Amino acid sequence: MKMENLVFDERQRELMFEGKRWFDLVRLARRDGNNDRLINKVLPKFTENAAAIRVKLSTQDILFWPYNHDEIVQNPLITQNPAYKTDDYIAN
Repeated sequence: MKMENLVFDERQRELMFEGKRWFDLVRLARRDGNNDRLINKVLPKFTENAAAIRVKLSTQDILFWPYNHDEIVQNPLITQNPAYKTDDYIAN
């Protein structure tokens, strides 16, 4: 685990200015099967609403963007990401 943390910290330094850090964290969360380490890395950036962010990021589905409504209309085989389904979306 100690070696894994060293590699994880090195990846953070390597990817921080390339805009790829989020995707690295998502891969880690998918590999772990939970978002705990992702949440622990993201939360220090937020001073307000940390509890709300923790709850929001606790589900795996939230890590991926929603489909555009027009794409779902064009292809009925696509279903909306469950994290982004709302009553407003269902009504449309």
